Order: sequence, then structure tokens, then C-alpha cells
Amino acid sequence: MRGVEQSVIYDNKGGMKIFRAVLIGATVGIVVCAMLIMLMTIVVLQLKSIPLGALSIITQLIGVLGAFVGSYITVRIAKQNGMVLGIITGLLLFIIIVLVGVTTTAETLTVNTLIKGVAMTIAGCIGGIIAVNKKHRVH
Repeated sequence: MRGVEQSVIYDNKGGMKIFRAVLIGATVGIVVCAMLIMLMTIVVLQLKSIPLGALSIITQLIGVLGAFVGSYITVRIAKQNGMVLGIITGLLLFIIIVLVGVTTTAETLTVNTLIKGVAMTIAGCIGGIIAVNKKHRVH
């Protein structure tokens, strides 16, 4: 009996479709994060000052929203395995964000990083579940 994980990994017919779906979803998630960060930058410049704690929470929320949207897109394209593909997309997005942060700034891995990873994974899972259960339009 094939498990869910095996069908995602070993499905020769749909393997490329799933891989493509995850890449597209992660790309959309990165674009959403980038746009929200640009919007946040404009708001912060207008406010002139913002508490550091609020900035941390806002960046966490941006990552979560990016993971949710990216996973939703992934699963809408793949049309299967909502939870698994949502988790994969959320984790991929988290890894990309952490790698960019570590390589471009002096960002270190902290408990906050772990919390962000868990939150993005859960958001990805939820986005995938919602997407796979959404009714398809009749054309």
C-alpha cells in the first residue's frame, strides 16, 4: 500500500507537475513576502519610528502570509495532497528566507527563527488543506 509521502515522491506521471507546482507556489510566496516588505518599509518610513518588537512580529506575519499564499497556489496547481504539499512549500519558503537572511545580513539563527519556521509550516499546511478542499469551477 502506497502512503501519501510515497505517492508524492514516486509518482512518475505527476512528479514533474508536483515539482513545478511547488516551485511556482514558492515563487509566488517569495513575491508576496517581497511586496509586503516593500509596503512595510514605506509605512515605517512614514511613521519615522516603530518599536523593534513590533517589527519582529510584522516580519513573522509576512512570512506566514507568504507561506499560506504560496502553499495555496501550489495545491491549486497540483490538485492533490494538500497537507503534504502545503508543508513542503511552507518549509521551502522558510529555508529560502533563512538562507537569504543568513547570507546577506548578520542574521543569526535564534528561537525566533524556529518559531517562524513552525508558523510558516503550519500556515503552509492550512493553505494546502484549504486549496485542496476548494470546489473547482465548472466551465
